[in-house]
Amino acid sequence: MRLVRTLPLVAAAMLAAVPTASTAQVGRKLEEVRGEDFWTFFGFQPTGPATVVDDGTTVEFRPRAERFAPLVRVKLAVDSTGTIREMELAISREFVDDPTNGIFARDVVKSFVRAAMPADDLPDVETLANEIQFPREDAPGTTTVRATPAPALPAQATPPYRVYLGRDAEWSRTLEASTIRLRNGQGEGGAVLVLTVAAR
Repeated sequence: MRLVRTLPLVAAAMLAAVPTASTAQVGRKLEEVRGEDFWTFFGFQPTGPATVVDDGTTVEFRPRAERFAPLVRVKLAVDSTGTIREMELAISREFVDDPTNGIFARDVVKSFVRAAMPADDLPDVETLANEIQFPREDAPGTTTVRATPAPALPAQATPPYRVYLGRDAEWSRTLEASTIRLRNGQGEGGAVLVLTVAAR
């Protein structure tokens, strides 16, 4: 699928805004988190009924906006108590790498990282979230204008951010309450970046 190169002014203004921080979602009830910023800001809606797997279910969501729905998918694994055990974001690499619209992909990915991680593990991924939100000047296709200075970033791209940039294939780390994994692979519409946060 070819990525749309331009956005209507209203859509651009909406996506350029920054959602406020969401509370950690892996390890919480799905019914509790659906009203939080990550879900409402991007307009994530279920694509169909939940699928029963093992002793739980999986549920898939896509953005409400038609132009972004083919490019972004969130899948949840929910146990029999309704608790989220795993969140997975799959996002088109064409969207991530696009020189015009890649800034909106960054908004989705950094918001997912901050929303999904259990609170105890969030400090361990804050550098990654900042690298995505505040791209270095050498990041392909990015031109940023900031009202405030970016937070201090490592001199070189960190291993997970290299996966985000498409330079490496995969990275994962097991933390106190969860495991986070980033990988580049193939999806239903072509190359995708996949981020997974799973409870331990």
